[in-house]
Amino acid sequence: MPLRSLALLFAAALTIAAQTDWPVYGHDPGGTRYSPLKQITPKNVDKLQLAWSYDTLAAITQTAPAAAAPGRGRGPGRGPRARRSESTPLVIGGVMYLSTAYNRVLALEPETGKKIWEYEGQHTPALRGVAYWPGDAQTPPRIVFGTNDGWLIAVNARTGQLAPGFGNEGLVNLRQGFAEKYQRSQYSMSSAPTVYKNLVITGSQVQEAPSLGAPGDIRAWDAYTGKLMWTFHTIPRPGEANHETWQEDQWQDRSGANAWGSITVDRERRMLFAGVGSVTRDFDGGDRKGLDLYGDCIVALEAETGKLKWYFQTTHHDNWDYDPTAPPALIDVVQKGKKIPSN
Repeated sequence: MPLRSLALLFAAALTIAAQTDWPVYGHDPGGTRYSPLKQITPKNVDKLQLAWSYDTLAAITQTAPAAAAPGRGRGPGRGPRARRSESTPLVIGGVMYLSTAYNRVLALEPETGKKIWEYEGQHTPALRGVAYWPGDAQTPPRIVFGTNDGWLIAVNARTGQLAPGFGNEGLVNLRQGFAEKYQRSQYSMSSAPTVYKNLVITGSQVQEAPSLGAPGDIRAWDAYTGKLMWTFHTIPRPGEANHETWQEDQWQDRSGANAWGSITVDRERRMLFAGVGSVTRDFDGGDRKGLDLYGDCIVALEAETGKLKWYFQTTHHDNWDYDPTAPPALIDVVQKGKKIPSN
């Protein structure tokens, strides 16, 4: 199927009302990607028919001059430039939310593909989709997403308008007071943030070289105000656990060690789980002796505080860019009739 088209298949005899929501990127907070839907089975899958499609390119070029055509950039005779998109749509309360390959965030009717609203700003949304925060009686629900130039954006889930009161009228600059020392270094979000209660948790995508640059810390933001609530330093600083594993000052201003994939949640135990990538510089560890904690680790954090609970390092002193990329999936193992939580 072409990148510019989003198509959904449904069995003609089945009704949308019987389906359940897909509220986060991995379906559930634990990232199992398991769907409980039972309408589509091996017996009826051959009867699936195209119900509708939404052409994300045509939707933004249908009012453009006739000379405009799909291309690799903007300008005379060229259409909007597509980018890679790995968005998994969310479906919540009868509305579908997604980001597109053409720098928009959309709300659609899942039964028909009809557009409810569209958001387009100056900052390109992260390629792996968006997150949903339910709000409360005073605050409408919000769609929250990161961008490829280091912003966190919140829009009203009902209207697609920027959410007032969140940061600077809907926008938070993730670099401000954080990566300012290395203005030219990469700092972006490639995955959707994670929502836990009234916290929006963000990882990041940073450079692979040179060694020094923006940090890969995991951070949490107030879902109402956009205020920074806590920071977990993925390269431990003086006075923090395991800082002594770094020799000399090789930890200082070190980049990498970033959670660029999705972060999962165990709500019952109030814990977050993140896969942390390798430490810079990739493929050359001569200036970072030792274990390189917390590079190439699964880290478990207290969700309310960001405090480290435990870690497991998959590769010591990684010289091969062996990032633990997949979101840590939370599963239960039944052993001798007893359910044991595992991840």
